[in-house]
Amino acid sequence: MKKLFAFVVAFMPAIVYSQTYTSEVAEIINNNCVVCHRQGGIGPMSFETYEQIRPWAPLIQMRVANREMPPYAYDHGIGIQDLQGDWRLSQDEIDSVVSWVNNGALYGDLDTVVQPANLPDPEA
Repeated sequence: MKKLFAFVVAFMPAIVYSQTYTSEVAEIINNNCVVCHRQGGIGPMSFETYEQIRPWAPLIQMRVANREMPPYAYDHGIGIQDLQGDWRLSQDEIDSVVSWVNNGALYGDLDTVVQPANLPDPEA
């Protein structure tokens, strides 16, 4: 019994804190990706809904982890780092996306309504 308890306690943090789309990832994608990845945007695919994003999760993970997306040709270690309109992801945001994909890219709480990104019309 003690071994079972020790096993459960050892793995409890991973079970309790698992990234989901609704918990954090939707906000990261809406704030940093949908500006290009939307209907009429310059991104080659839309990331406006979980159903659109989920098939691309492994590629999103790779591009985000390698800091290839969002594209931002700015040195991370030289010069002014606090820029207005900066789309670079923080290390915490990168870790959240990577963790989400590693844990199966789950949707999360079905009762949570993900608000769409508030962006201007690309046709305007």
